Amino acid sequence: MASKRDRQIARAEAKVRFGSERATLSDLVSQAEKNYADDLTAAGAASRSAAHFARAAKPGIRDIYHDAAAQTQTANADVDRALAGLGAAADPYRAIVARERGGATGRLATANAQALKSLTDREQEAVAGKLYAEQNAKTQYRDTLNTLATKLQDLGDREGAFAVARIGTLGEARAKRKAQTRNTRLAAGLRSDAADVAYQRELDKIRLRAELRDKGATTKGLSGNKPASRTEVRGFQGNVAKALAHAKRYIASGDPRSKAASALTTGVSPVAGSGAQGVPSIEDQLALSVGLDMAYDGHVSRRNARLMKAAGMRVADVPGLTSYTDWYRRSRRPDTAGNPNVSR
Repeated sequence: MASKRDRQIARAEAKVRFGSERATLSDLVSQAEKNYADDLTAAGAASRSAAHFARAAKPGIRDIYHDAAAQTQTANADVDRALAGLGAAADPYRAIVARERGGATGRLATANAQALKSLTDREQEAVAGKLYAEQNAKTQYRDTLNTLATKLQDLGDREGAFAVARIGTLGEARAKRKAQTRNTRLAAGLRSDAADVAYQRELDKIRLRAELRDKGATTKGLSGNKPASRTEVRGFQGNVAKALAHAKRYIASGDPRSKAASALTTGVSPVAGSGAQGVPSIEDQLALSVGLDMAYDGHVSRRNARLMKAAGMRVADVPGLTSYTDWYRRSRRPDTAGNPNVSR
């Protein structure tokens, strides 16, 4: 689990890395809101202006057609007076004048009505134009916000991915530093093989005295001088097998017994990302020493055999172990594999 400090560092670096981009998107959102408000204001102003001019033009149009009608009536009166002076001779013309007068009056009324209707239409179109402009501004504002929201979400995903990756990098770096520090301390504590033998010998003396003093209370259930139970033997065998398996890895790497003993005593945590396996800490020092005997020497040392006997076990009681005597006999005996005349 990532530490609180790593999370704080990762978040701070993510803000520095993506802060300018987030600020730009925030400014674009503010600009979109301002543009939307400006568009609504402009649409309202244009609509009010057009409607105002249409309403203001109506009285002038009415006055114009009223004056035209008055002039027509004056002209008609002049014609009537002229025709009256002619008497009966003007009768043929009176019908023509009446027909033309009626047509002119109708055309004048129609033109007046059409002009007023045109102004009314312009006023209504101004209101409709306002609604269209507001709807268009709203659509554009919504599309802009959707685009910016998508970009903000993408930015958040990238920022989160960066923070997660950075947390992992920081954790790996810390684990590596800890491993280097631990390995440096272990390396500083290592000595020559001779010094390790002396160190192991002192540990054996201390352990033997403790086991002989505290009968019945041992590290992994091993008893004092009384015979060990099957459960105790199996537990001891498991610790030996564990020590043997990990010791073989150190042998394959060319490491001395002292390094394997130190690592298996304290344990080594795995380093994240390095692929290296961890090494467990084996508390049972006798089982650890016996496992190292089998790995490095191929047999249980005579000292450890005596310690096992003091703990209630013989080398032969634990499967997989070889005593020094058996190992010595086999090492001096020629290879007789496949020879039916030689019993083994």
